[in-house]
Amino acid sequence: MQWIGESVDTISRNRIPLEDVDKETLARIDYEPMVMKPAESTLEKSQPIPWSQGQTTSRGSSAMERLDSEINAFAAYISPTTAESAARDAIASRVRRFIEKAIGRSNREIRTDVFGSEQTGLALAHSDIDVRVSDRKWAQGDSQPRFGTYYSFGKIMKPLAERLKNTTEWICVSFRHSAYPIINAQHRESGIDVQIVCAPPTTPQQEWTAKYMNEMPNLKALYSVLRVMFGVRGLVDVFNGGIGSYGLFMMLVAALKRGERSTNPPVAIGEQLMHFLRFYAHFDMQKRGLTLSPVAKPFLKHDFKDAPPTPYIAAAKARGDSVRAGQWAIGRLRPLQPYLLSLQDPAKPTNDLGRKSNAMKHIQETIAELSIVMQENIAAVEVARAHGSAWEGESLLEPLVGRAHEIFADRRQRVEDWGKAAAQSHSSKAKRQGAKEPSSQQKGAPRAPQKGEKIVQAS
Repeated sequence: MQWIGESVDTISRNRIPLEDVDKETLARIDYEPMVMKPAESTLEKSQPIPWSQGQTTSRGSSAMERLDSEINAFAAYISPTTAESAARDAIASRVRRFIEKAIGRSNREIRTDVFGSEQTGLALAHSDIDVRVSDRKWAQGDSQPRFGTYYSFGKIMKPLAERLKNTTEWICVSFRHSAYPIINAQHRESGIDVQIVCAPPTTPQQEWTAKYMNEMPNLKALYSVLRVMFGVRGLVDVFNGGIGSYGLFMMLVAALKRGERSTNPPVAIGEQLMHFLRFYAHFDMQKRGLTLSPVAKPFLKHDFKDAPPTPYIAAAKARGDSVRAGQWAIGRLRPLQPYLLSLQDPAKPTNDLGRKSNAMKHIQETIAELSIVMQENIAAVEVARAHGSAWEGESLLEPLVGRAHEIFADRRQRVEDWGKAAAQSHSSKAKRQGAKEPSSQQKGAPRAPQKGEKIVQAS
């Protein structure tokens, strides 16, 4: 999928006519869609599904009631435990200290901050930790960093990546010198993945995320299911053609917002999940894009040859309609990739959240297949219930998230153990330091009055 993006960029940048592009290249770009299967478990023995409602306890429940319970149970299971959260906090602090020690002395204006799912509250137990490198003036609202363009930060980030490679604490270190330079690394002992990026502040995106989460109470649990559904299939990494975590979140919001406008809007969490699957299984991405602000609705894509967008963009801007101007800018029909989802970012109308999702044909084909499988399983549960028997399946969510509890088992246990050890070490260190601290009376602190003793206030 990375090859597709690079090839399309080369053809577009050099303005190569389509008739001059060889048929093999065109065929690889306009590939046949496939249903992507979840990663397989590496455990020798199958483990019970933690979020399953069981055959006995759920026998009297309807299929949708069972699905509701499973979604909520899965969301609780896939969230970080206390020890996992402690480990994640410790690793985030370590990597920030490393960065600031490595480059902070020579560049006093450099600052670091944790962003992404860790800030929005959407982090899963196995999520990467995102750390942003910027300069202080830029972080305070400047449109450009003091040191020049984002790309120029590569002069700082590349040596930082080399320093990470030369430590024993970090492994799997890679550096990508793109418009926004990125370093990927893994903490050796805990196995926690870290992504260090030089990119603009994401405050507007975080604000929109918080807004929708406040409006839609089921959003976090539904996102957890979908994030794992895409993740176990390798469809969430933008670099490899996936939709990206923020893009997936907005895909979910767009579908639910459209559902709210229907005559029979989905209310229960299971209904909302099924609506998401049906919505994108049938959404015509070649003809329409999606916007969320001011209301969620589709907009028509257009061919640049038939309707050059520049005058329309200018007219929309002149009347103060930045959303429509953004749709004209991003909603063009791409001759090489008409299948891409055009999803307008509510935080930045000219940002198309689907423009790099080269695997979108696989994504939509997979969603369509899962929608059918889920409907068949829901019907099977109702048939079994009508006969007073238990459904033979173990979990309604299994077709979506696969054996996630087995796929992530070793990884989560490793983080859990490291988090507990780190917390214990921190507690022991605090006790040792506390033992060395002088008592309050030794420090000259006021003595607590004894029973019957008069309290004299100083004038």
